[in-house]
Amino acid sequence: MEDFLNTWGVPELVPIFKEQKIDFDAFLLLKEEELRTIVPQLGLFLKIRTKLQELQLLQNTEVTLPDIDFHVTEPSTSCSATTVDDNQSNQSCASLNASTSCTNEEITASNHQTHLLAYLNSINDGKEILQAYRLNKELKRRLLVKLIIDRELSGDANRSILKNRFELLSQQIVDIFPTESKFTYYISPRRDAAGKPISAQGKLYDKYSNTRKKYIKLELAENRGKTKKRNYSESIDVPGVLTTPEIDTALNWLHFNVGDWPKIISQWKLTSSVRIQTFKNEDTTIDQYFDLYPALKMPLGHELILIDFITVLPAVNLDIGVKWDILHKSIIRVGSRKKCPIINKIIETHITENEFLTISKNQIEKTAALLVLPLLFPSIVRKKKSKDIHKYSKAELDFVMYVEKEEDLRKVLEEREKRHQIHKTTEQPQIIIIGNVANPKNFVKINEVLYEVECPLKALDICFKSFFVFNASYPASCEQCWVFVQKKIYNIETETDPSFISTNSVYSDILLDQSSTVENAVQPVQSSLQ
Repeated sequence: MEDFLNTWGVPELVPIFKEQKIDFDAFLLLKEEELRTIVPQLGLFLKIRTKLQELQLLQNTEVTLPDIDFHVTEPSTSCSATTVDDNQSNQSCASLNASTSCTNEEITASNHQTHLLAYLNSINDGKEILQAYRLNKELKRRLLVKLIIDRELSGDANRSILKNRFELLSQQIVDIFPTESKFTYYISPRRDAAGKPISAQGKLYDKYSNTRKKYIKLELAENRGKTKKRNYSESIDVPGVLTTPEIDTALNWLHFNVGDWPKIISQWKLTSSVRIQTFKNEDTTIDQYFDLYPALKMPLGHELILIDFITVLPAVNLDIGVKWDILHKSIIRVGSRKKCPIINKIIETHITENEFLTISKNQIEKTAALLVLPLLFPSIVRKKKSKDIHKYSKAELDFVMYVEKEEDLRKVLEEREKRHQIHKTTEQPQIIIIGNVANPKNFVKINEVLYEVECPLKALDICFKSFFVFNASYPASCEQCWVFVQKKIYNIETETDPSFISTNSVYSDILLDQSSTVENAVQPVQSSLQ
């Protein structure tokens, strides 16, 4: 329920709902007077009441709404929606191209959700989408975006869909299907930190672009050409480094000492800000940095990385174990529905074969979920010199390297190094799990240094934070997965984040699975009470 409230823009209600023990199913049973009692503030009440009404609408039988024509045309000075009978429909369709009396752009944002719902209920494919979501907790995204774009372009293959329209369409999808994210469907054009333009993204935009290309190829639409874009030069403003004699002395001491660990910790904290800024300003490599501060090469060197992460992002204070407790079972269930042979093997090998062990099955599933997570994302295809195309099929190895036997580790690492040489990629921080997931050995590898830690989630935490501390890029083969960890688990957003549709769609699938699990758990209880 917390995720829904955050998505709907009312995070203030999270503690209230927790205190009242209102989960998703209880929320659907609320009456208006009960809702007003627990949410007395008028603004919040109006927002949450709208969402409750929409969900209750979907919860009931199919909605009967008037059959309205929702074609998007060029803006006009009047807007009318006309209901036509069967005898008039053919005549209306014949004159569609000539008609410019109604546009969806002129319908208010508050009415958009109702109109899309009416459209979906007016066609069989739309009813199928609504029923599958309501009964099976499954959203047929491909069919949904096809229906929407086909409707947008009906009658005029040359019609342009503007940014505001994409945003409204994305929002109304989220209003109807609350486990979705609007960023799955549309991300507006923007610029990266260097000023380089990034084009629009999202399932709706991609479907629109591909449909336009198809129409142009079939000579059903005109090729309007591309607009020339202005170039912006890179401009990065790096703040200066402020130091003191005490910090200079501590830095010098850290260059040559590795023995007194308590003192290393205190001196490391003292110099954290200066070291991080100097590391970025001087373009130092990670290898050089480890040589400069040899304490990082010690077995407890990962503690120093965690100290620096607090300096880089002091506001991030997350217990990864708590968040993973919420997500890991859904990750496995979502993965099992993908019918991927690698995921099936992971589940069979690590969960099914260990189910009779005395160790907590929950602990085994948490580790197995780490192995499944990168496989939920589509493979990355990278173009090399516009000729060779290499399809990464080893994303799971680059996110978490799993090795069955410890004696095989050296061979696996050598193969990985060769792969980097072939594809001319650099080695990035890496999680390594060795042995049976019921009681594995867990490592984080940063360049040539191996840190052994107590559990897989600790390895995930250290590896993730090292990317920020060392200003390192995520490996291209599993970048989607790391962005998911950053945004959906650690709730970190930065201006230079890459955008992937998959991070939002995978998270929506997880939320959908969780709501379905809660519903299935509540139904037997309700039946026993009747």
